[in-house]
Amino acid sequence: MLSSYAVRSGQVAIGLGVNGQFNFIGQQNPNSGGFDAPFSLFGMAAVSGSYFPIDRVEVFGFAGGMARQLPRGSIEVDGLLGAGAGYHFPITDRVTAIGAVGLGGHVGFSTYANAGTNEATTPFGGLGIGRLGMGYMLSRWLQVRAEVEGIATAGIENYANNFNFGVMFNGGARLGVYAYF
Repeated sequence: MLSSYAVRSGQVAIGLGVNGQFNFIGQQNPNSGGFDAPFSLFGMAAVSGSYFPIDRVEVFGFAGGMARQLPRGSIEVDGLLGAGAGYHFPITDRVTAIGAVGLGGHVGFSTYANAGTNEATTPFGGLGIGRLGMGYMLSRWLQVRAEVEGIATAGIENYANNFNFGVMFNGGARLGVYAYF
């Protein structure tokens, strides 16, 4: 069954998604030389543009920002850019199961405490996303989505002329709204 509301070849969509997640961070500690691995909070908001080259198959690009709490007690704020693909499986005319994967990069700003001062750092790296969820068409032109999402990032930052490596795995919920044209 192919939904009469969306997921047709030639369909275009513009959307906004917001995430609230819990993450597991592994980051090299320049003071001890060890690898810290605590849990912390993570949030992301991204706009996306999508195109359906064939029925049910979506290709998309996304741009946005993310903020995460780091093991050292500071907050990192990043810009991100990426692309991905998804598959929409219509359940009814209005309800669609959605799966998507994507790859991208991030670059941002953070601080590191050093002798009572906060030194600025510029973290950067890559990211991968995976989503599973449901979409509901409120009308022929408007869809809301609720998804579970996993995000993995890996990157480096320069602190006191040392490059520190870090990885992060996030899991949580994503809510989105999409306009179809």
